[in-house]
Amino acid sequence: MRCRLINGEADYYGNSPLLDVQVRRSGSDLEIECRSGNQVARATALSRSPSLTGAVLLPGGGAAALIDRISGYAYAYPRSMQLRIGEHMLFDVSAPARAGDEIADTQR
Repeated sequence: MRCRLINGEADYYGNSPLLDVQVRRSGSDLEIECRSGNQVARATALSRSPSLTGAVLLPGGGAAALIDRISGYAYAYPRSMQLRIGEHMLFDVSAPARAGDEIADTQR
């Protein structure tokens, strides 16, 4: 399947499984769409930022936390996802990934 990934930083393209795609971090959610003919698998990976309360207590931590948020470095997407044809799935970095998950197409 041919896949397109989109966030606030760029568009990324590749064929599934996308094992080596490097997506720049962003405060925007990552929209994923994979197609093969009329078969479509879609997903949204939520962009999450961990609590930075501890960083603000360090000298210069407030400025560093602000820069990380502006640059997108403070955000993360789930490391691995598995899409399903005919579904629009939602992935959250706070949900644990299972071993062997990848951005790929599956028919169930």
